Amino acid sequence: MIRFVTGATAFALSIQMAHADQIELSLLPELVGYEGEVETNTDGIPIFRLCTGSRGFDYNRIAHVIAASADPDIVDVEVINIGGSWSQLGALSDNRCDGAIIQRDAGVVASQIGAGISELILQGAELHPEFFISVCTRDGSANEFSDMQGRDDTVVIVGSVDADGFTGSGTAVTIRGFQAEDRGYTRPTFRYAENLMMAARMIAGGQGDCLAMTSGLGSQAWAEMDARYGEQLRIVEADDGDFNDTRDLGGDRLYEFMDIPGSTETLSNLLVWREGRSPTDRQTVMMRAVYVSRLDYPAQEAADEVGFAAERAAVDFDLKNYGLRQQ
Repeated sequence: MIRFVTGATAFALSIQMAHADQIELSLLPELVGYEGEVETNTDGIPIFRLCTGSRGFDYNRIAHVIAASADPDIVDVEVINIGGSWSQLGALSDNRCDGAIIQRDAGVVASQIGAGISELILQGAELHPEFFISVCTRDGSANEFSDMQGRDDTVVIVGSVDADGFTGSGTAVTIRGFQAEDRGYTRPTFRYAENLMMAARMIAGGQGDCLAMTSGLGSQAWAEMDARYGEQLRIVEADDGDFNDTRDLGGDRLYEFMDIPGSTETLSNLLVWREGRSPTDRQTVMMRAVYVSRLDYPAQEAADEVGFAAERAAVDFDLKNYGLRQQ
């Protein structure tokens, strides 16, 4: 069980952020507890607000799988599109959501920046694998993500910020974790893009050297990116041995290294696992996405049903989309 105790003040982030000691993540909003009874639908069934990522990515897809498989006589699961893992933690904190699908490293980074750990958020099912995917220009000098260490002249496009300077990006969370393990990763300039397609356009147009994205494989967004920019960009490895030292909140190793498809160095190979072929060539950091829920959600039977649905979805989603687990 993990809890994030958060402050009310948010750090402002600059779109053109200069070199900094570390990426500054906005503080999560002040914790808001439940008051009164849980909201119900017209049939008197408890509503469970499940926050998830943007449309076109695996967080969103698996959230709808969970919602569809939960017993409607016990719980009415409402899927709310929030965005990255950090935004979802914020939505849990200020009681806009009852559950969420986040990166496993988000809790680690929250702890590193001073968020307290106690009894608010329960970690449930481990879901699909999330990969740290670094994509660079085809004619650039970077052959792996570690080439960006200590490079003041390198620009990396990562995540996004909103009008108030808040970043909800899970990718920024992961890089913040990398920086805690190796300060060489504080030297590149990190800039932000509205979405993955905009980041790809910036890289292809010479406004940056690489983009980084913590993501599942085979999503619609990656397919669209490949269709437009696949001939100009290539995947590079991210297998720095320092990452292997990172531990989760329970003291276990947080990251694994795993190959992703890349034999022809085109982004279309990100779709290979869904076609049943073997992954090759591009080794990178992998972790599991996790389903988490608030422990103070009032309707316990409804909360349990969503947790059971997440467990079922974890197996089904992996077998159909990645083939990493055996029945």
